[in-house]
Amino acid sequence: MIEQCRHALCGIRFLGKMLLSLLMMCCLTDVACSGGKSGPDYDVTLRRLEQIPPGTVIDKKAPKGWSNLIVKSYSRPGAGDVKQLSITADRLTRLLFTAIVANVKPNKEGSDGKFYKLAKVAVGLGTRIDDKDTVVTPDTQKRLGAGLGLFARVVLRTAQEKLDDITILARSATFQVFDSPSLMVVDGKHKRIVLRYALLVEERSGRLDTLVWALGHDQDGKYGNPIGAIQWLPPDLTGDCVLHVDGNEFSLGQPTEKAFAITAPPKGQKEIKVGDDLKPLVARPRFSTKTAAELETKLRQALQNAKKS
Repeated sequence: MIEQCRHALCGIRFLGKMLLSLLMMCCLTDVACSGGKSGPDYDVTLRRLEQIPPGTVIDKKAPKGWSNLIVKSYSRPGAGDVKQLSITADRLTRLLFTAIVANVKPNKEGSDGKFYKLAKVAVGLGTRIDDKDTVVTPDTQKRLGAGLGLFARVVLRTAQEKLDDITILARSATFQVFDSPSLMVVDGKHKRIVLRYALLVEERSGRLDTLVWALGHDQDGKYGNPIGAIQWLPPDLTGDCVLHVDGNEFSLGQPTEKAFAITAPPKGQKEIKVGDDLKPLVARPRFSTKTAAELETKLRQALQNAKKS
């Protein structure tokens, strides 16, 4: 009996390790350097993405203290070998939501009007508490009223640990790029990928646009080519993230780390084709100040073309 419980907990830990990457939707060459900057100042030091304060309630719009809700998603198993899931595993895959928020605020004011900057971007995990979707952490869930059971606490704690894997690659006052490791169905198999987000702020209006695309990413940390098109996300994107279940990735009825995968990146309001001039930039594992500036310029051009079409 003790051995069965230990095995079940192991399976739940595997499930928890994947949840953040899956919930989020549904270091080789040219390292950071300083010099040769013109225009915006780019910070290309690798950093962890900030986290949303526990207790923040997030509905379908930006929560209090934030200007933009970029994405909010609950995961649910909906493709593949769904019938192979136990009732407990099915419930735990639906337990948490992931949200990404941003705060755009005035940077300065000149004689010809205000200028805006991207002040902060953050990610958080949450669950339903008293009919409100509330951001929680393992240390705050009880105090906030979530009352999670043993397995749910394990899922939350292991998912929380995965927040540290979300890495900011480059940022300026009006631009930020960050990576979120995940698993995705590619050619019928669950493969490691990175969801790369790019946030662009219009300095004069404060408008925020979000782009996201998938990159191959093997277990040795090597980046591959873009998978599919760049998705231009609509504001306040909310919904379910459908998970694909691989029945071959279960051991004694318990899911392994590769049992669940997202079926696609978050769906955008429009797709942007990755042309030959953009492909080398969007797939870079690291950025210098020069390549960060080039990426921002190319993405803004592609976004402007998408808005016109």
